[in-house]
Amino acid sequence: MAPSVRAAGLVLLARMSGKKARDKESCSALELIDFKNALEQFQNLVEKMIIQKTKESSGLYTKDGDEIDYDKFHTTTRTLFGPAVKDQNVQAFFRKIMSNPDERPEWFEMKVLTTIEVEDTAWITGCDYLPNLKYVVAVTESTIILWDYKSKESESDGFVIKPMKNCLLCVCTVTMADNLAKDTILMGDDKGYVYLLTITSDDFIMKQSKAEKESQFKVLDSESFDIPKRKLHDDWVGKIKYFSALKRFGSCSTDSINSFVLDDIKRLEDQLPVKEFSVPKGVNAFTYCGKAKVIVTGGNDRILRLWNPVVNFSPTGKLLGHRHSVVDIVTNEKDQHVISLSCAKVFRVWDIQTLSPLQVFYEDHGTPEEMNAFPMVFDNDHGLLFTGSEVIDIYPLANVIQDSKELPKTHEKSLNVLLYNRAFHQILSICTESVLKVWDLETGSQIYQIEDAHGLNTEVTCAAIEINGVYLATGACDGTVKIWEFESGQEVKALPLPQDGNDEHRMLKILYLKGDEGQHAVIVLEQRGKIKIIQTFLSSVDIRCFDVSRGEGCRMIATGSANGEINLWDFESASVKCLRKTTEDNQGCGVNAILFLVHSISSSRKRSSLSPTPSMRSEANAIPEQKGSSLDLHEENAEHDKINTEIKTAEETTSCKDIQDPKMNAQLLKVKAGYSPILASAHESSCIRLWSIQGNLMKELLPFSEHPSGPLTALCTDNFTKILLTGSKEGHIIRWNIASFLEDSRNKKNKIKEELCWRAHASEVVDLFIEEEKNVVVTASIDGSVRLWHARTGYYFGYFGQAGKFELSDTSRLILPPDVKDFSAIIKEESQHMEKKKVTYPLRLDRDK
Repeated sequence: MAPSVRAAGLVLLARMSGKKARDKESCSALELIDFKNALEQFQNLVEKMIIQKTKESSGLYTKDGDEIDYDKFHTTTRTLFGPAVKDQNVQAFFRKIMSNPDERPEWFEMKVLTTIEVEDTAWITGCDYLPNLKYVVAVTESTIILWDYKSKESESDGFVIKPMKNCLLCVCTVTMADNLAKDTILMGDDKGYVYLLTITSDDFIMKQSKAEKESQFKVLDSESFDIPKRKLHDDWVGKIKYFSALKRFGSCSTDSINSFVLDDIKRLEDQLPVKEFSVPKGVNAFTYCGKAKVIVTGGNDRILRLWNPVVNFSPTGKLLGHRHSVVDIVTNEKDQHVISLSCAKVFRVWDIQTLSPLQVFYEDHGTPEEMNAFPMVFDNDHGLLFTGSEVIDIYPLANVIQDSKELPKTHEKSLNVLLYNRAFHQILSICTESVLKVWDLETGSQIYQIEDAHGLNTEVTCAAIEINGVYLATGACDGTVKIWEFESGQEVKALPLPQDGNDEHRMLKILYLKGDEGQHAVIVLEQRGKIKIIQTFLSSVDIRCFDVSRGEGCRMIATGSANGEINLWDFESASVKCLRKTTEDNQGCGVNAILFLVHSISSSRKRSSLSPTPSMRSEANAIPEQKGSSLDLHEENAEHDKINTEIKTAEETTSCKDIQDPKMNAQLLKVKAGYSPILASAHESSCIRLWSIQGNLMKELLPFSEHPSGPLTALCTDNFTKILLTGSKEGHIIRWNIASFLEDSRNKKNKIKEELCWRAHASEVVDLFIEEEKNVVVTASIDGSVRLWHARTGYYFGYFGQAGKFELSDTSRLILPPDVKDFSAIIKEESQHMEKKKVTYPLRLDRDK
C-alpha cells in the first residue's frame, strides 16, 4: 500500500481508537448523573435558542433578560452535565444551532456533546505521513506526535512536541520534490490559526530531552521550534491540505466570510493578503481534481461548489443533491469524479465534467455516536474508497458509463471537424469554439486538448491529417493555416493571414499533400469558392464540397456546388468537365458532400489522402491494376453514350462548357478497368447520385425508411469501398452495400442495397467514419457530441467525453442516447424498393386558366 493510503488508514484508526477509549471511560461518569432529567432540561434550552434565533431572523425578537447567548448556554450546559464536558464540544453545538435553526439536533449530537471523559486523555485529531523522514505525524489537542512506525525496538518509539497553546484540530504534510532530510507540516487549531512547522532529522538529535528513557516517546519543547502562525479564519480550522500541483495549501472553516483559503505557504510568514473564498454557512470539506483543474468545496448549506483555483469571487458550477451538511469530499482523479459524504452517512459520486450525479449509496452500520467522525480517503491506484467509524470499510466504486438523463457532450459547442488518425488509433474533434480535442478510439479517454488554436475568437473550420499520422493541418475562418505535430500537439508552422483579411477567405475544407522530397503542402477550399494549393489555381462560384481522386493514373478533383452543379477538374491542366450543369430544375439538388468510389480488394486508401500532382505524389497507397476486369473504357464510354441518347437524364448531364483539351481526354483514357472511379454526390433532396467520370448518371438512390432522413450532409466508405455510409441533417445514418455494384456496374443484377438505418443524433451530422478493425462507426454532430456505434447493428456504445470507458465487446445492451428514441432498423426489403425511380406527373397547373 502506498504511503499516502497507509497514512489515511492511520488517520481512520487514530480517530476511531480515540473515540472508543473515550466511550469506555465515560460510562462510569454518566451513571452518576441523572442523565434523563438533564437531557430534558437541555432540550428545553435548545428549543428556546431555536425560537430566539427564528424571531431574530424575522425581525420580531426583542432583547430581554432571558436572552440566551454563548456564555449562558455554556454555563447551563456545564451545570447540567458537569465540568468534564469539553468546551470545544459545547462551542460546536452552539454554533450549529445558531447557524442552522431549522435543523433540529439529532440524538447522537446531544449524546456526543454530553459524553464525559474522566481524564483528559490524548485524542488524536489528525494524522499524516512524512515522506522524507519516514515518520507518521499526528496532532492531539495540545501536542504534536512524531511516530517512528518502522522501528522494531518498541511500539512507542518517537517524539512528542509540546505544549501547544491552542487545540490542534488537523494536520497535513507539504509535499516537495527536493528529497531533503526534512519535512514541512501544516496545522490548524480551534482559534482559526494555521501553523507552519519544518522538521529535520537534526531536530530529533539536538532537541530531545536526555532525561527521557529509551524506547519511549522523547519530549521536545515547542518553544525550541520556529513555528510561524497566522489567523486566517474566525472559527475552527476544520481541514487543511497541501496541493503540490498548485503549490498551494488550502484550509477551511465554518466561517461564512473566510470560509476557504487557498494560497502559498509563504503567506503564513508574512502579512500579505491571502486568496479567500466566501461560502454561506462556511466550508467543512474540500478537494482538488488535477485533471479538471477544479477545487470542490462543501459545507453546512449542503451544496458542492466548483471553483477555478485563481478565481475566488464566484464558483464555476454547483452540485445539488445532499439533504444534510457535507462533512468530507475526496477525488477520483482518474475518472474526474468527486465523492462527497453528508452527516447522514450518505455518499454521492459526481462527474466533474458534466456536473451530473453518478451514484448514491449509504452506510447503515454503527450507532449514531460512532458515526459522528466518519473520515474517508480514495485510493486512486486501485479505485477503492476507504471509510471508517468503528470499522474500516472498502468500497470498489462501480464503473458508470453515463447518466441516462444527461445529453452526451463531447464539446460545449457544435462540431466542425471529425478526423481519424489511423496510425495512432486516435480521433480528432474540433468545435466552433475552436477547442481541439484528441481521443483514444478504444477507450474514449481524452489524450489532450488545445484551446484557441488559431487565436482568441478565431474559429477553426477544417482540418486534415497526413497519411502517416505525424502532422495535422488546420484552417480557420480568417484564412490562416497551421501545421501541428499530432502526437504532442505542438505547433510546427503557421501560414500568415491573407493580406485583405476579409471573410471570403474562410476555409471550408482542407486536405493534406506531401511533396516528392518530403515537402508538405495543403489544398484548401475557401468560402469564396476558390481552391488553393499554396496559390490559387482553380475558381468557381459557390463550391460547397470537393474530393480528390486517389490512385495512380488519375489526377482529378470533383467539386459540388450549392446550386447542384458538379464539375470534374483535371489536376494538371486545370481543364474542366461538367457532369451536371445548373438548370432551373435544380432546386433542392444542392450538393453537400462528394466522394470518389474506387473498388479494389487491396485498397487501403484513406479519406485524408490525395492524388498526385505533377510535382507531388499522393500519400494514399497506390491501387494496383486489376487483371481480368470487365471492359475497357472505350467500350464503356460507347455503351454510356448509347444510353444517353435513350433517356431523358442525358439532357441534364450533358457537359457544359466542356473544354476539348487533349490532356483532359488523355487523362480519361488512362483510367482502365483496374481503376475505374465512380463519383458519389449527396444532395439536399436526400438522394445519392452515382456518376461515371465521363459525365453519365449511373444510379440515383433514395433511402427506404419509415422516417425521412432529410438532406444528406456527409459521405464515407470503408477501406475496401464495400460499404457506403451517409449522414443527414436530421441526424440519420444509413449503411449501403455497394460492393457488387462497383465490381460490375453494367450488370443489372448487381444492386446497391440499403442494409441499416439508425438515428445517431437529434440534429445535423457533420462528419462520420467507419473503423473496420474495431467494427465501429464514429459520428459527429452540431449538437457538440462525438458518438460511437456498432458498425453492423447501429448499437450505441457511448460518447467521447463520458465518465467511463467504452465496452466494445458488449453488443447485447440496447441503449440509446437520451435525445434519440428510435432503435436502429435493419432493412430487409429487396433492392428495388430502395432504388426509387423518378415519377413523371402528367397533370400540371395552367396559370392562364
